[in-house]
Amino acid sequence: MNDKSKDKFLGRFLENRINLYEEASLDTPGAKMSLISTIPRSGTWSHHYFWSVYDALAAGLSGYDPFPNFYVPKSLNTDIFGVTHFFCPGWQEVLPDQLVSKLQNSLFPGLRGVDWASPELEKRFGDVAKPHRNPNCRIVLVYRNPLDQLASYFRQVWNAQSKKEVGLNASDRLLPFLVKADESRVYFDTMKDFLRGGALNSYCIFLKIYLEMAKKLPGQIHLEPYERIVDNRELGFKTIHDFFDLSKTFNPDTFGKALKLTEKESLSNFERSLGHSINYEERIHADRPKNEITKHIYSTGREEWRHVFDRKDIDYTIEILDSYGIDAALFQF
Repeated sequence: MNDKSKDKFLGRFLENRINLYEEASLDTPGAKMSLISTIPRSGTWSHHYFWSVYDALAAGLSGYDPFPNFYVPKSLNTDIFGVTHFFCPGWQEVLPDQLVSKLQNSLFPGLRGVDWASPELEKRFGDVAKPHRNPNCRIVLVYRNPLDQLASYFRQVWNAQSKKEVGLNASDRLLPFLVKADESRVYFDTMKDFLRGGALNSYCIFLKIYLEMAKKLPGQIHLEPYERIVDNRELGFKTIHDFFDLSKTFNPDTFGKALKLTEKESLSNFERSLGHSINYEERIHADRPKNEITKHIYSTGREEWRHVFDRKDIDYTIEILDSYGIDAALFQF
């Protein structure tokens, strides 16, 4: 598929994606669930696009819809598929009380919406979404180097085009913030202060929950480094595909086509041609000018953190990771 035909094909997908999927609810014991949880700024939207396009291609559809968090796919070998931010369902029931208490007491101040879909999972699926209660529930956590993740998160908020994007009406530039238990906000104007103000604790809580759950349920919880997916998209997505066992009969041509259609360059070109975010959706953003929806297909610069954080920041990060029992060898500092 050449660039011109690829652009035309993806253009049809953009035009025809609305309402292809309905948000799903399910309480059938033993239903197969395949869920991807991402730490914010760890490729969430790349997974929305890739898996939606792959599902649509495999089903012979002419469009896709990346918006539903949890949905019944058209062709993937699973009852429910989902991509968003959430703590592993049921973690408070499985992990030791002392650890649960420590993590819960460290939640604030923390990143806004770091596990915003957790209540939705509980409401819609109950025990079906809890891997320790449903052996057919599998979850992949995509995690990123903490300093790289925090630098990307900070930069995304700093570059926000509109205060409405995050619910503010202030005319001055939005500053990145953390949320307290009473929902008040603590603002930061430097990445270093953001790191030490509680953002790193949010990251550690997220990762620690999945590390411990993976020890308890190794066949149902898988941790996939963001960096591996970026370095080799085929390997990264195929690893997740195989962990979920998403194809009764795997077609490498369809998989490869989905990879090509969802390359960052291809999606970025469409976003530029549209003049607004590729994730603008009339049914969601009807009261918002299109150009106020912050673009998602861009890079804040992988490894940007190396230009911001110094050795003291790295040592501080390793110290905090160690306080949560997280091995710093998981990352390249």
